[in-house]
Amino acid sequence: MTALALIPPERVLDETWKRLSAGAGDRAHPMRLVTLATATVSGRPSARMMVIRGADRSSRRIWFHTDRRSSKIEDLSAMPHACLVAYDGRDGVEIRLEGAVSLHSGDQAAAHHWEQTSLALQYLDSSPDPPGMQVQQDPRLPHTLQAITEGMAAQARRNFVVIELEVELIDWFQTLQVGQNRVMLHVMSGWRPEVICP
Repeated sequence: MTALALIPPERVLDETWKRLSAGAGDRAHPMRLVTLATATVSGRPSARMMVIRGADRSSRRIWFHTDRRSSKIEDLSAMPHACLVAYDGRDGVEIRLEGAVSLHSGDQAAAHHWEQTSLALQYLDSSPDPPGMQVQQDPRLPHTLQAITEGMAAQARRNFVVIELEVELIDWFQTLQVGQNRVMLHVMSGWRPEVICP
């Protein structure tokens, strides 16, 4: 078995986007599920696990899907910035990203993402109960995807929101038995890698 090696600073930018893109396209990839952190309207921290739905290096954007009734929409509407943390335990890599957020609902970007969304996920957005509300019925009751009516589909589409994070900062940290490295990259410096103390 080959020993793992630290990624050199000059390869961190490529590695970051390679891993995020893999997470968006591969259900089994460790960076498929990431933590998205926001600030609430009252200024308190809030974080939740999200599924990466797309990552594009050329536009510096990462996409997520959510329900417009979720608390994170209120958070991001008031403070349109977020921090994202992704982790790959296989290589000891943690990536922290910061950036500005745009919300898309009822526009062309939302329509494009909606077309790529599975019927099962569309069904979740059709629920009359918003995320975080106490469930009035037993959630174990069987539901069939065939139960989606035209009205439910329209409601699901209205509740569907795309969160778009435009990456401004990448904080890469890798720790292995052979050592550690931490590299910071910022859009304002042209993504020049800066090695910093872990």
